[in-house]
Amino acid sequence: MPISFLKRLFVGLLALLFIAPLNACGFQPLYANGESGLGAINIKPIDGRIGYLVGQQLSRKFGDSESSNARVLKVTIKNSFSNAALGQNSFTTRTIVTSNVNYELDGIGNNPKITGSFSETSGYDVVGNAYGEVAFAADAEDKLSNVISDRIWLEILRKSHNK
Repeated sequence: MPISFLKRLFVGLLALLFIAPLNACGFQPLYANGESGLGAINIKPIDGRIGYLVGQQLSRKFGDSESSNARVLKVTIKNSFSNAALGQNSFTTRTIVTSNVNYELDGIGNNPKITGSFSETSGYDVVGNAYGEVAFAADAEDKLSNVISDRIWLEILRKSHNK
């Protein structure tokens, strides 16, 4: 047999030797399968396109539950659009989207109520093409929803572990 085949076989067996005990000891990634360590959480629907996207992302992060004894997460998002830059002939060339976010995770038993609020912004270029502007606006909202869901998730985790 060639040496390279034996080397690959040896490396493969060595890798199995080290990986197999991890499964036997119950190793599991810290936040696998949407488990946040906060118990069951029911995420209430959030208004608007950004709200829908944030709700979907939070469901993946927290593991949305319909259980009757689940904690309830309520999020409100108020968006405002403002012209940020003017080009020739006073046409808007950039728009800024600002989202003011409030969230509340109710407390059940020993778990305290967690609340917070913050603002996030995202911008997009305004082009002369209506379809392009719609695509740029949707992209800005997608980016904003990612930032908002990450921030809510991280703030709740931080506040719950710093009781």
